Amino acid sequence: MDDWRKRLATKLLGDKGTPSLALDARTTLEIAFGRARSEVTYVLELGRAHALPLAGSVTGDDVWLRIGESVLRFRLDRQALAIVAFVPGAKDTTFSFDADLRTLVTAQRRPVDFDQFVKDSLETIVQGWDQGMRAPSETLPDIPSTMDPVPSKEG
Repeated sequence: MDDWRKRLATKLLGDKGTPSLALDARTTLEIAFGRARSEVTYVLELGRAHALPLAGSVTGDDVWLRIGESVLRFRLDRQALAIVAFVPGAKDTTFSFDADLRTLVTAQRRPVDFDQFVKDSLETIVQGWDQGMRAPSETLPDIPSTMDPVPSKEG
């Protein structure tokens, strides 16, 4: 817990003191899910500000973003103490807290940088939308023109 969070917790909790610095499964999952929510919110607000065809929700335990036909979703499963990510073009991925490793891990017990996973997932869905929205002339290779230029009316 950084200094700002410690000061804030002390102000909020008063005599109860600063909460334990030992992260447990619930706390770690809540923080990770909150960061996913924050990144999805950023993309939604950016899209809204620029009138892009985005939809989504950042309320509750199911956060999702639709761009074109693709939907990216993060679901916090409180009973299973897990976050499930539904990323277009990839298998669903379940993340849980490993008490021995003191970090989030995949189902195969591989440690993961969840913040980076979220950002990579968002970039994947945006890239897919971007490629699908380009005009055909932008996606075709450059081919030299065989036609002569149109003569000017001058001269």
